[in-house]
Amino acid sequence: CFSRVRSSFGINRRLPDASGVAHFAPNPDGPIDRDLDTLWFTDDSGNNLGSLSVYGCHPTSLSGYSIGGDYPGFFCRSLESAMGAPSLFATGCAGDVRPWYGAPEVGFARPDVAGVEKAGRAVAAEALAERPRATAVAADRLCVADDFHLLPFGDLPTAAELERTAGKPGLIGRWADRVTARMARGPLPAATPHQVQVLQLNPDFRILFLGGEILSEIGMRIKHELQPATTVTVAYSNGLIGYIPSKNAHPLGGYEVNGSHYYFDLPAPFSDGSEDLLVGKSIELVESLGSR
Repeated sequence: CFSRVRSSFGINRRLPDASGVAHFAPNPDGPIDRDLDTLWFTDDSGNNLGSLSVYGCHPTSLSGYSIGGDYPGFFCRSLESAMGAPSLFATGCAGDVRPWYGAPEVGFARPDVAGVEKAGRAVAAEALAERPRATAVAADRLCVADDFHLLPFGDLPTAAELERTAGKPGLIGRWADRVTARMARGPLPAATPHQVQVLQLNPDFRILFLGGEILSEIGMRIKHELQPATTVTVAYSNGLIGYIPSKNAHPLGGYEVNGSHYYFDLPAPFSDGSEDLLVGKSIELVESLGSR
């Protein structure tokens, strides 16, 4: 069975300033996919076998070096306790969304572990409350599709630009050193491969698995374009190639658009045409399955 409920958890983390540049700050008016989707698995006798939930929000409630499952860990514990069966969690298109604990000050609150547990249990309660209205999903026409396509970079750095930064301490200096070494072996790549997978249970229900940190608008657009069928979007799949910004995010700049590529060792940010290419490939793969 499948249920979808609109969760109140999470907030967009890209807030434009007066000059129209996005900064890392809570933006209650920013895009966020609030679909909390859950597949509930049972046997022929109705006994619970497990569940898979998908929600688009970074599990980054806490900072530091403690290891834990963040809010999805407590979410799964809560569902497992209620259902008596294993609970799995996957992150949706959450490249610009993070947990929101209602901090009164500017910025994001860092709750204690008890606060994270409370949030995880609250999100689990939203999913459990919707379960009585879950609808059956036939899987007798299950089929899959899988393909790679190329996501192009924007303007690549020149040797002169790299020279001004290479050798300097810090993240960008180290990035320039690595890109310079790569350039010495040949031209920098103009694009990088990106994988899209479709698991279609029947023509009216499918799950898309997308590589990279996909911004929320892209996931929402895929769902809209593939209506009236139900589509679940899962990001962070099969490797993490970097942040993939939506078209609307590009004019605002900010970390996800033109600052994150340093961390992923990419030669340049992705171009503003990446959304159309990703959405187009997703639709192409779904259409290749037809009504099978």
